[in-house]
Amino acid sequence: ENALDLLEPDLEKSIEKRIKAQTMRILLDMTRAHAGSRNFVRASYYAHRLRNTAMEHKAKQYIRDADWQLYLINDMRRNSDSAYYYYKQFTTVKDEIALDQFSKRLAIYKAATENENQQAQIELLNREKLIRDQELQLKEQQLKNESNFRNILFVGVVLFGLLGFIVFRNITLKQKNEAHRRELVEQEL
Repeated sequence: ENALDLLEPDLEKSIEKRIKAQTMRILLDMTRAHAGSRNFVRASYYAHRLRNTAMEHKAKQYIRDADWQLYLINDMRRNSDSAYYYYKQFTTVKDEIALDQFSKRLAIYKAATENENQQAQIELLNREKLIRDQELQLKEQQLKNESNFRNILFVGVVLFGLLGFIVFRNITLKQKNEAHRRELVEQEL
């Protein structure tokens, strides 16, 4: 009874503030409190009110809870037909909730698996890009080495040509000097 004294004002406040989840929770607690004090008429009233509110807001967990409470109340009152009806309703909603939860878990699993696959693909693409970058760096280095070799070869050919020209010029000058010296020697003789 102390619980009911506390729950009634809370119920009015939650209805006034339109806090749906809190309203349904309080209706469930009031149902249980009245059933616990064996006031089955009030318990049934709050259970039906909970069920209607839950159906209006499509809150399956509270529909399930209301059906369970109505089953228990009718079972205690020995209303077999009503107890059976609400037990069937309870099991149907319970199975729907379990199926919904399974579907949500399956969707989460699929999303996680898809995310893992995408991460693996991203990692693979990153590895492939790294390999391509390394291959590109190797090719660039090879081209640079080839270019350096060509430059060295060109400089070598130019230096060899210049050295050849200098040697040729020196030989030619030497021959001219010798020829000129012979002419001088012949003129002196």
